[in-house]
Amino acid sequence: MTAAAKRRFNHCGTKLFLRYLHKLRSGEVSETPFHLGGRGQDVRLAARRAGEPDTAVALMTADTLLTAPRRNSIAASCPVSVIIPTLASAERADLLARAMKSVLTGQDHGIVLIVVANGSRFDPETLAGLKARRDIRFIYREEGSAAAARLAGRQAVDTEFFATLDDDDEFLPRAFERQMRYMRADPTIDVVITNGYRRHGEVEVVDFPDFANYGQDPLWHLMETCWLQPAGGLYRTETVTPDIFATPFSMEWTYLAMVLALHRRLWFVDVPTYRMHRETPGSLSSALHWQRQAPETLRRMLAFDAPPSIRRRLKQKHADALHTLAEWASRDGDQKAAWQYHLRSLLSPYGLRYLPFTRRLVQRAHTPL
Repeated sequence: MTAAAKRRFNHCGTKLFLRYLHKLRSGEVSETPFHLGGRGQDVRLAARRAGEPDTAVALMTADTLLTAPRRNSIAASCPVSVIIPTLASAERADLLARAMKSVLTGQDHGIVLIVVANGSRFDPETLAGLKARRDIRFIYREEGSAAAARLAGRQAVDTEFFATLDDDDEFLPRAFERQMRYMRADPTIDVVITNGYRRHGEVEVVDFPDFANYGQDPLWHLMETCWLQPAGGLYRTETVTPDIFATPFSMEWTYLAMVLALHRRLWFVDVPTYRMHRETPGSLSSALHWQRQAPETLRRMLAFDAPPSIRRRLKQKHADALHTLAEWASRDGDQKAAWQYHLRSLLSPYGLRYLPFTRRLVQRAHTPL
């Protein structure tokens, strides 16, 4: 270490100690061991310049053990919490175990793992196993909602940063080290967003080939691709508050990404930090009831104070979502629902292109069963 570096180190250490000394005298901190090192004289001199009485530093020699705050929580030595919402079902038990292992054994830093089981479809043995573990924080919610479970996990976070992970995905080794370096270097960054891999069976590809472009205009790119994956963000706890994670049930990541792009500072880093597994059992995003809620989520997003170009794209997507539901209902034989979704799509100026679908519905209505 150079002489200049030593001076900076001693100066920082002295300032930290004096800040702690004031807290100690006011009773804000408890007493646990803290080693001053070889800076006893520097501390004494700085204390006198700061107006502290000599008695406050009378015992501060080079080898004196003083006091410093220590948190009893496990979060004291763990800078990151990871939230995993799960149904804790038997068919996904092995996937959940893989996800948890990637958090607890694959990172350079200690991690606080928060597992939130939700709903009534749980496997009793899997649920009991989660409750019995001492290396995680376990929460159970009766409501079967991944978004609500994720919010409950966010409310339990007490670390400097946090992340989320679906129970069928996994983090790559040293994922958080790659993200935290940017958060540490620039305290104004609220979210670091990274790329990853997407696996379909034995085939693995880069999740976002165009990821390097997203940071130039996140909102515009969001209208084409949701660049925020459940495992793709590291969030600063102080600024990404629980209310931000109060998302709808459907299109929750697009909704969250838009809120963050409008109100928080994002930093895009094109490095892989996660692996997503597709075609896993019980995936919610492919279910019809998830798709049925998409128009309502888009309607809520239209209430945001977004640029006109973004609002136009949201209106287009809203009409598209209604038309998709009309097609699905017609295909499944539910002509009443098909007409309802179709007429709603036509109310938008961007839905007029679906007017020819009216003929198809009329034809099906006159087709003998």
